[in-house]
Amino acid sequence: MNVVIVEDETLAAKRLQKMLEEYDGSIRVVATLDSISSTVSWFKNHSKPDLAFFDIQLSDGISFEVFKQIKLECPVIFTTAYDDYALQAFKVNSIDYLLKPIDKGDLKRSLEKLNSLKAQFQPVSLDVEALLENLIEKKTTYRSRFLVAFRDELIMISIQDVAYFFSEHKLTNLIRLDGKKFVIEQTLEQLQNELNPAQFFRANRQFIVSLKSITGIHKFFGGKLKLDLTPPTLQEVTVSRETSPEFKAWLNQ
Repeated sequence: MNVVIVEDETLAAKRLQKMLEEYDGSIRVVATLDSISSTVSWFKNHSKPDLAFFDIQLSDGISFEVFKQIKLECPVIFTTAYDDYALQAFKVNSIDYLLKPIDKGDLKRSLEKLNSLKAQFQPVSLDVEALLENLIEKKTTYRSRFLVAFRDELIMISIQDVAYFFSEHKLTNLIRLDGKKFVIEQTLEQLQNELNPAQFFRANRQFIVSLKSITGIHKFFGGKLKLDLTPPTLQEVTVSRETSPEFKAWLNQ
């Protein structure tokens, strides 16, 4: 099976290619493209692949623009940092979508879904305007502040003043850049959908960190990364070997 990967984060593209090859040794990645212009050019000048993976945000814009310029006649699986709220408009039109960082089990299920649909597959037809509208709507809903209870007061905390969030004893804590801690109602899973992914990263099950809170990164055993945060934490904050490529790509964008 010939596959094209449209992804502007080099590490994420390499990780996806490795996962595909591990799933099926006969899979051949024939092109890795990092922009709208290079994608349009490639599809105009090459035979259609058996499958294409499309990241939503590319170096020169949103990948939906590709579908405005060319008629794509191969199955598509979207890869994205956005949750399914923003993807409802095209979930039924593409083969599937995968949330970053891509999980091996989710990838396997998507490929199995492709195989089961091959007999009746029709060329991809996407309502690009609806996709863009949904994406813009999602982007405007990123949280900008928190209203928290502190003693007998209610305090507003700007998202710009947040260092990180961590869960402990079934409570979610917000740590401000000045070191003050506040308990908030949201879970880390809910916060992942509310925070701007350009500013915050889910380091592990216990921590979501802001870019500005990271003061040091160290190689750790088992291929993990260990983070130094400001304000300092009592807990050890690590990024798993599987998530490290996505974390590095996030830092490097």
